[in-house]
Amino acid sequence: MLRALPLQAVYALERPVERFGAVGFRGALGAALMDILCVREHRACTRCDVATSCQVPGWFDPGRLGSSAPRPISIRSIDIDGTGSALSVVLVLHGIVEDKDSFVAALRRSGRQGFGKRRVSAALSQLIAWTGGPGTLVVDGGRTVATLPDPSGVGRLVAGGSAEGVRLLSPLRVDRANTRPTGALLVKSAIRRVRALAAWQGVSLDRRWPDPAELQDGRVELTRVDAARWSARQKARIDLSGWVGELECDGLEPFEDLLAVAEVLQVGRYTSVGLGVVEQLSAVTGPAS
Repeated sequence: MLRALPLQAVYALERPVERFGAVGFRGALGAALMDILCVREHRACTRCDVATSCQVPGWFDPGRLGSSAPRPISIRSIDIDGTGSALSVVLVLHGIVEDKDSFVAALRRSGRQGFGKRRVSAALSQLIAWTGGPGTLVVDGGRTVATLPDPSGVGRLVAGGSAEGVRLLSPLRVDRANTRPTGALLVKSAIRRVRALAAWQGVSLDRRWPDPAELQDGRVELTRVDAARWSARQKARIDLSGWVGELECDGLEPFEDLLAVAEVLQVGRYTSVGLGVVEQLSAVTGPAS
């Protein structure tokens, strides 16, 4: 099984944040976790005698210790009332989390840090954490089953329906070139993500899906959205542009379990700042009105 710990926080905002609030939240969370866990005044991981046992470099800045990739996380944000005054954030920490309490404390503190480049103050109004069974992605009987809860308001495939497409709720970036997604590219990206997480956790994934190259796109209503984030560590602007909208596709039936998991794991690049949030479309859910 793939292990994961989902945490949800709901914030009342002083004023609206950027359209995709997870970008600003990600920076505030990392800073809050550093404030909580760092025990050295110099704040320099490269010369810290306890850096190898500290959670901060592994989750947010492994380059400080010579590692190439951070531990995988997923973040999604939902504008609850459509006005930008309330933000629901779901943080999924993949793998075994050694110190859940530090992340819970960081969620409380991050609102006081302020979100985004304007440091929008956010008061925590609700915090939910799951452990045990609900925090597990199970590979059972050759099928991948998503058992993580769905507290964010993101829709699930209605029982009795069949997948007809995918709705992209936050910018999806399937590759470095930001290629316009097709059904085949999206499914390939979801397969890569599941397999990468399984390999990272040392899990044998027996499930094999058909080649998605044969998928045929139907109705496609996608819009490119330009977004960016300034990285204080890299001293560079990170391009977070991607595609949002709806994509219908024939032949998705063999991939319905994969797409259910993709709703939890997210898809594509930069999931740690809220990109790649998707949900399945079915004849029951239908397209957005």
